[in-house]
Amino acid sequence: MFALWGGAEVRRQMFGQVKGQTRPGINGEILKQIAVSVPPLNEQRRIVSELEHRLSVIDELEAAVIANLKRAERLRQSILKRAFEGKLVPQDPKDEPASVLLECIRAEGQVERKASAKALSKPSQKRKRPQVAETQAELFR
Repeated sequence: MFALWGGAEVRRQMFGQVKGQTRPGINGEILKQIAVSVPPLNEQRRIVSELEHRLSVIDELEAAVIANLKRAERLRQSILKRAFEGKLVPQDPKDEPASVLLECIRAEGQVERKASAKALSKPSQKRKRPQVAETQAELFR
């Protein structure tokens, strides 16, 4: 129905028979009386053929996109593997191995955990709050 809606002849027929003042309506009887022009059979076949061709192009493009997505994922994995192996960029012989760096990070984490555990185990000292009168006196000096 949407494709037919755009035709001027169909609109003229439809709105010419609409009944109602505040809420115009179209019923089944009105729709049955509307004449809809249909292209000749040769033209319909040509349209179907063109649509089938375009749909096959879309299917090919979809297959290419899926293949490229899989390829991109394989490349990503390959790049990550090379990066973790240290083969992505030339290595500086002065740099320490990653294992040493990881060990330093672990040691720092242990030191931080011990420090925070020690701070939590200490009883907190209550600070003496100045009295309001003392604070006001300091402000007005």
